[in-house]
Amino acid sequence: MRRFFQGIATVRKRLSSVVTQHPLFTSFGLAVAFILLVLALPDKPPYVVIEALTEQVRYRVSRPAVAAIPLVNATVRTELEHCPQIVAPDGSVALFSGLLKPAEGSVVTYRYLPELVSIELNSGEVSAGSLTFKDGASCMLPQHFSLFAAMGNVVRRPLPIAGPADIGWEMGAPSVNVQNRPAKNYMFGGTVQVFGRASAFPYAGALYPTANATFPLPAGGRLSSGDDITAKEPKAKVSGWYGVAEAGEKGFKVSAATISSDLRLYRPGGSEKGEFETFGLGMLTQIFSDPSVVVLTLFLLSFSFILQFVNIAVDVHLKRRGKDVPTPVESVMTTAPSSEKKGDDDTLA
Repeated sequence: MRRFFQGIATVRKRLSSVVTQHPLFTSFGLAVAFILLVLALPDKPPYVVIEALTEQVRYRVSRPAVAAIPLVNATVRTELEHCPQIVAPDGSVALFSGLLKPAEGSVVTYRYLPELVSIELNSGEVSAGSLTFKDGASCMLPQHFSLFAAMGNVVRRPLPIAGPADIGWEMGAPSVNVQNRPAKNYMFGGTVQVFGRASAFPYAGALYPTANATFPLPAGGRLSSGDDITAKEPKAKVSGWYGVAEAGEKGFKVSAATISSDLRLYRPGGSEKGEFETFGLGMLTQIFSDPSVVVLTLFLLSFSFILQFVNIAVDVHLKRRGKDVPTPVESVMTTAPSSEKKGDDDTLA
């Protein structure tokens, strides 16, 4: 025990000497160490909640089971061979009810029309999915498939979103509207709210709210998950959206969530270069909001307090043994004159 206190006293004396002689350097070193420690924490992509009103929703199917759409009295616009369930006795296309099952990787597009909802599937070179009817029979779909459903038959259940998606379409230079048609694929606006994710123990992965992390979406723009939403496999992995599109009086009310830092907002009237904005949390926002960083700060403060307590304990122990250890300031003051005296002796010699 005696050697232990003597060893601590020696280390304490050397550290105290450095802190006393170089206080600015010590403070700077501690600040840099803290910043490096914060930067070393694992980077967690934010959790993003999307609320918007739009005339178009488009996504690439990542989870086919979630993407299935129950239909009531829908009208098929695409010719289907070997599918008698959609053909009336007179040979015309009949209204049908069943379950539309998009295939994985196919692109599903919802379009809002007056009193109708258009659903389109496009899968490139393979089947876009299947139709399953009440009697258990099913029909395979071609590469491109589309249907109409009356608004009253769609609003019974919100339409699913299950994959990388985009909503709206950025407005550019208008063309002559000879037939007086309303604008299509228009996004009326919305919000994007970003939540941070804790980086380390004990809150690793937990969500936390951040101030000023709600972003408005401008009308006439487009919000995308980060790629062109085509039937082919993307070059880079893109996080999917999961939520619903509910048909209303004006368009689809979209409510979806994703875990991504790659969301892109294409502004209305943007340039042809495809300029876009991204959403994210800055380093300072994460430092002051992340509960993991708060715990880390409390740990460092507690560690500093413990060192001070040990320092006091060592002083008390040495004084009780009759060995009063001089402080670093006293050591410097008593050492300086001896060095000057030695210099004078050398001069006289």
